[in-house]
Order: sequence, then structure tokens, then C-alpha cells
Amino acid sequence: MREKREQEDEIRPRHMMVPYLSPSLKIFSLPLRTRREMDGWMAHLISRYQNEPCERQRDLVLPGPLLFSCFCHPSLIPFPRWIGKLLPTSCDNGVSWQDQTSLYGREKPYKILLFAYPRSGSSLVGSLLSAANLSWYYFEPLFFVKNWDRTTYNYSKRAEEILESLFHCDLSKVDAESGKGKAYENWKIHQGFADPPCVPSQLDYIVQKVIRLPATHHVMDWLERNPDILVIHLVRDPRGIVNSIQNQPNEVNFKDDSWEICDRMWRDILAIDSLSRQRRRRVRYEDVVENPLAAMEELYDFMNIPYTKEVEDRIEAHFDRGESGNQILQNKYFSTYRNMSAFDPEHWRSQLEPERIAHIEEMCGHVLQDLGYPVGDVPDLE
Repeated sequence: MREKREQEDEIRPRHMMVPYLSPSLKIFSLPLRTRREMDGWMAHLISRYQNEPCERQRDLVLPGPLLFSCFCHPSLIPFPRWIGKLLPTSCDNGVSWQDQTSLYGREKPYKILLFAYPRSGSSLVGSLLSAANLSWYYFEPLFFVKNWDRTTYNYSKRAEEILESLFHCDLSKVDAESGKGKAYENWKIHQGFADPPCVPSQLDYIVQKVIRLPATHHVMDWLERNPDILVIHLVRDPRGIVNSIQNQPNEVNFKDDSWEICDRMWRDILAIDSLSRQRRRRVRYEDVVENPLAAMEELYDFMNIPYTKEVEDRIEAHFDRGESGNQILQNKYFSTYRNMSAFDPEHWRSQLEPERIAHIEEMCGHVLQDLGYPVGDVPDLE
């Protein structure tokens, strides 16, 4: 008897239908529920399934019973939005059937959304990501969305409408928001909004860079409904961000509240990480400037854009050693050019007061740790 039980214990991990088959039958026997109640119940069950180790997912029989019970239960009709989450994942690459169809079936122009923060190197990275031919780059399309609390539904909805329209080369939403003032007319000429607008059929991809878009649940819902949008999340050491903001010109008014910066960054990390791994990449500014060619080659591969010699030359032009005419641009506060013979992305170590560094580390400790930035290793400059 004992030997038989031990044999069953060895077999059980290979046949794990019981924990899921029972809830599946339970769904079928449930009385009619509200859509919200059923959503919550299904989300819990699917979360259990998706968190199983990949080698065990191969042997689960969750999809069959659940598909049957959910199609038959009136509370879950319409059901199609659950199908992709119920189908098993591929253990070879971690990509679900739903993600494979959405990614490999993408149509040009590809849509790239660069999430970033003030003084995080976003202008530089946005320029590098759009270095290929047949690309279009929108610089800060939410700049003219004024007098809105960015954590509200109204702001998120307005941002969604603008970004969605620009991915289709439609300037009407951003024109209406800007009021077509003189500042915007000057802006349009240089930042991708000039008339005539881009033509989708003539482009390989479109990049939009945003530093004014918190990843609220409404924004994430929009991204879930548009699986062809790829997200690149650019982060920078908060100590470097604060130091750069402290050196801003008088006409610039970025806030240097370290807790506010890191709180938003952490919320964005959690939200963006809820997307499929095949739809998101996180890159650190420090890694880009340390080895720009390697960092960009990886991101171009992620975007499915050929990384040609021409692209590499354009990227290298932003990181020359001071031999070219770009020297003048390197000294500008918003420049996307770096003289790598003199540039140190960690110059905050010598420019920030030790007390300020300690304060930022206290406010941002978990974010620093999660992003792999060392804490407490700043030498005493006294």
C-alpha cells in the first residue's frame, strides 16, 4: 500500500487536472452571477494556472474543462476576451498563443511607446530608437495637455486619444488640444508634428516618447486593447534624475521631489510588468550611455527593425569623442549628444551633497534596489 502511494505521489505532478478540473465544474454549476463576480473568480483561477512552473503547464488540462464550462455558463458570455489567457503558454519562449498571434501578426508601421521621466535621457533614447529610415518620431505629444491632474480618468482618456491618433498619423487630436498657438506651431516644425503629417503606408514604425504619462489602470487597459503597441520603459538612477533637475535652467520647472519621482516609477514598474514579456523592455539610461551600440542593437531586435550599418553610424554620431561639430550641442541642457570622453552618467556622486544623497536613498530605496542601483556606497567627500 505504501509503495503504491509513493508511486502515485511521483505521478501526481504530471497530472494536475484535479485542482483545476474541480473549479471548472464548479463554474458550470454556479448560479447566475454578476459579470464582476465571475471576472474576479476567473481571474483568481487563471492566475493560479499562469503561475505554475512552465514545465508543469505542459501537462495541465486546465483549458479544456474551463473552456467548456465557461462557454456554457451564461454569466461569462461574451467570453472571447478570456480565450487567450486560458490557452497554455509555450515553455520554449514564454509566449502565449494570444501574444504570438498579436506580435507576429503586427502590421507596419509598428507602434513603439517610450515610457520615461523628466531628465531620464528620454530625448536621447527617443532619437536613437528612430534612427532607421522609414521611421517617424513624435517628441512629447502630451506636452500641450495642460491643467489636468495626470492621475485622473480625464487626463488618461485625453492622452489615450492623442497617442492613438498619432499612431495613425492623425494630428487632429493634438491640434485641438494645443489650440494651435504660436508655441505649438514652432513645436510642430521640429518635433514630428509638421504638416503634412506622416503617411502610415510609407513607414516601418512610429515612436512616441512620453514623460507625462503615468501608467494608470486606464492607460494599461488601452495597452491591453492594443496588443500591437510595444512598450520600452526607460529608467534612470533617481539620484541622477534629481541632480539633473537641480541644474535645470530657470525657465524649466521639473520637480525634484525624490519621493514623487520614485513613487511614480514604482507604480509604472508594476503596471508595465503586467504586460507580456514579449511586449515590453526595460532599459537603464546608464547602460545606454555605457554601451550605446549594444543597447540599441538589442532594442532594435525587440522592435523587429533591421539594425543596419547606417543606423549604427547615426547612433554613434550622438556619442562622438568631441571631434565633430556636435560639440556645441553637447553643452545644451536638452541636447541628445554626449561627448563620451568627458561624460559621466554618475556625476551626481560628486555634485550632490551627501545629505541629499542619503535622503534620496531613503525615499527611493526599494526602487533603487529593484532596478539594480547600489545604495550606500557613496564615499565621504569630506
